[in-house]
Amino acid sequence: MKPTDQDRDTLAWRLRLTMERRTRLRITSIGAIDVRKEDRPAYLREHHRRRKEDERRANGVKPRTEYLAAVKAKEPWVALGISRATWYRRGKPGLETGPQTRKKERQRYAAPRLTDHPPQVAPKRWRSRAKAKD
Repeated sequence: MKPTDQDRDTLAWRLRLTMERRTRLRITSIGAIDVRKEDRPAYLREHHRRRKEDERRANGVKPRTEYLAAVKAKEPWVALGISRATWYRRGKPGLETGPQTRKKERQRYAAPRLTDHPPQVAPKRWRSRAKAKD
């Protein structure tokens, strides 16, 4: 015969079983004298949530607020006043510092000069025909 909820709570009262002791001893079939039956599921959910959070902290996981603050600090496009897409399109400018980097940036976005391109040379087969006609 299966005991009823009333029997379980009565047994908890006779044993003076508190929720803390019940949890520590991993007793799940008997109630607790300090937490009502209706409140037990919410209490256990909160207990498990806190325990999991403590485990995550022990493993080195940061709280969400700290994580988001660290991510916001790593948004260099905001500091440069440009959009994220523009920042990536430009090849992540502003990450390096120093005069050489600024020179590279100027060269990268400067209009191409005609002297930068190699001279146009006709293919060899065309040149040989031109000499043959002469």
